[in-house]
Amino acid sequence: MENYVELLRGTSVVLSHSITLYVISEPSGKVRHPVLFWAVFSIVLELFVLLLLFPFGMTSFVSTLMYFIFLFAYSFALPYVSSGPVLRNLFMLLAYATYFMLASSLGNLISVAYFDGSEIAMVATRTMMSVLFIVLLVWKLKAVFRKATEGIEEGWGTLFVFSLVSCLSVSGMVFSAYFVMSLKAHALILLVTTVFVTAAFAVVIRMIGLLDEQREVRLLRSHHKVLEHELEAEEEFVEAARRYRHDFRHHMSLLKEYVEAGDIEAMRTYLAEADDQMEREGHPAWCQNKVVDSLIRINARRCASADIGCSFSVELPQDLPLSGPELVAIFGNLLENAVDGTSNASEPFLRLDSHIRNGILFIEVSNTMSGDIVWNGSLPASTKDGGGTGLRSVRNAVTNHDGMMRCLQDGNSFVVQIRIPL
Repeated sequence: MENYVELLRGTSVVLSHSITLYVISEPSGKVRHPVLFWAVFSIVLELFVLLLLFPFGMTSFVSTLMYFIFLFAYSFALPYVSSGPVLRNLFMLLAYATYFMLASSLGNLISVAYFDGSEIAMVATRTMMSVLFIVLLVWKLKAVFRKATEGIEEGWGTLFVFSLVSCLSVSGMVFSAYFVMSLKAHALILLVTTVFVTAAFAVVIRMIGLLDEQREVRLLRSHHKVLEHELEAEEEFVEAARRYRHDFRHHMSLLKEYVEAGDIEAMRTYLAEADDQMEREGHPAWCQNKVVDSLIRINARRCASADIGCSFSVELPQDLPLSGPELVAIFGNLLENAVDGTSNASEPFLRLDSHIRNGILFIEVSNTMSGDIVWNGSLPASTKDGGGTGLRSVRNAVTNHDGMMRCLQDGNSFVVQIRIPL
């Protein structure tokens, strides 16, 4: 009977972890059926529980061994299944594990104090706390955390180390509490640890808020840069309109002379030449989407002023499931990087192709370059101080819509290819 109670204890741990991490995780596309993945994963871990408990029982060594098996197994599973930075997923896992260990200690305390040390009472208390935590995750915590950390790529290393230290410290406290004979000492240790850990995580949450504010500042700077270019464009347009208005009376006087002289052919030739000039100096519409059209127009002027050849083939409607800031993050950063990337090219040229086919948004931006790219993971290493933010912003916007981004060097060209399901 004792082995079956211990098996119930181990099984409840596996189920609590698997269900909670299933709720925490965000599908990344690596696993087609997450529920099936976690079910099979739980069965495998349950087999480890069986192999350890029935021959040896729940000794302190077996309990410690199971702890590390679970910790390492879930540390590999969650980042594999869930999208987003690996260290962010590990931070969430360790934060959950920390409070699970506190719940286990509380369950053990209640069991000893009120149920004569009953294992079943301890398991029941811990399970109820796990259910409550899952409800809080679904109802509030998960959405708030995801929204606060969306797009934050850097800074998770320090937070991961903190969460790891917290988890191991609390785990040590929980294991040592089993050897504390005094219930008052156990309760005091649990209370002090819970207060300190919660206060520390409150500081961490503030740090996460600061990271999010930094991301917002970078995004605002990008928008500010776009607005500056748009203001320059409007100033150029107003100046051109002023010139046309000034020259308009000269055009009318000349046309009046042609009419009075009856020289219709000369008037036709002059009007054709004037039409060609207006077409060259006009502002063409590159696509129906106003945000993307403005970004193309801005960078087309940059290309013209820097003698950079360019080609834009874009077919995008006004209504897209991507917000204006997301379109700026993607197209604005890609085009700006492409213009900057041609600075050392012998024949500077950039190309943008974008269209929608079968419900998928295709984007490809390429620019000529010199030399070979130095890679930092899947992204090129930036040569500018503090550089690399643009492509990371692009990748964040793409992954937020379950899209894919690929960077590659094709001969003397750097190419970025993006696919986003709409």
